[in-house]
Amino acid sequence: MRGVHALAATHGPFEAAIGHSLGAAALGLALRGGLKLGRVVLVSPPASLSDHTRKFARMLGITPSIREAMRLRLERRYNVRFAEIDRIEELARLDLPALFVHDVADTQIPFEDAVRLSAHMPNARLLKTYGLGHHRILRDRSVVSAIVDFVRGDVADLPAEAPALPVPAPIY
Repeated sequence: MRGVHALAATHGPFEAAIGHSLGAAALGLALRGGLKLGRVVLVSPPASLSDHTRKFARMLGITPSIREAMRLRLERRYNVRFAEIDRIEELARLDLPALFVHDVADTQIPFEDAVRLSAHMPNARLLKTYGLGHHRILRDRSVVSAIVDFVRGDVADLPAEAPALPVPAPIY
C-alpha cells in the first residue's frame, strides 16, 4: 500500500490501475487510504488477508503458532493490523468504476472473494472466467481485451463471463 501511494506521489496522478492477487489487495487498501484513480481493475483479489494467510500456511505446513508469530511480526513491521486490512465494508465509500476479474476454479483465492468484494463497491462489475485459474487469467486474450476496454472506459459490451464458452458449454 505504501508503495502504491509512493508511486502515485512521484509519478501520478494515474487514471487507472490494475492489480493481481495480493497486488490487488494492496491496491484496494491504497484506495481505502485515499489513493485517487478514475477506475480500477482487481484480478483474483483476496477478500481477507487473515483467511488468505491461514490457507497459505496450511498449504505450506506452517503450524498455527508460527503463522500467528508471523502475523504479529508483520503487523508490528508495517504498523497495521490484519483486522484493519480486512474491513472490506469500507469499499462502499469508494466512488469509482471497478472491474473484478476472477476464475471460478481459482485454487489459491476462492471466486467467492471477488463476489464479496465487488458487492461492497457501488460501481463494480464482475467478470467471471472458467478454467483459467489464478495465473493463466492474466494471459487470456479475452480477459486482457476486457480489461483494456474497461480501462479505456469502453464498457458497453463488457462481458460478464470470459472466455466465451461454446453452446452447449462443456462440463468442467
